[in-house]
Amino acid sequence: MEDSKLITLKTMTASGQVTTTPCLVYSICGISLALSANVFGIHNGHGTSDPRKLRLVGGTYSADNRSFSPPAFFSKGLYVDFTTGGHE
Repeated sequence: MEDSKLITLKTMTASGQVTTTPCLVYSICGISLALSANVFGIHNGHGTSDPRKLRLVGGTYSADNRSFSPPAFFSKGLYVDFTTGGHE
């Protein structure tokens, strides 16, 4: 199979399932806008009850970018949870 068929770009504007199958994540970016979600929980599974592997926090109109080498492995799928009020 061609590599281009194995690589997916996903844009999300609310909490939700990215994939239900195992996946590798090479990079991820959480971008916060004023008065919107600024904390992004990245879970290994199908929802917020599954283990959170990453927590991204974006300031107002800024981003939290992460790149992984080797890529991060999510064995049970990938779920992203958007919340507000986080800071670090």
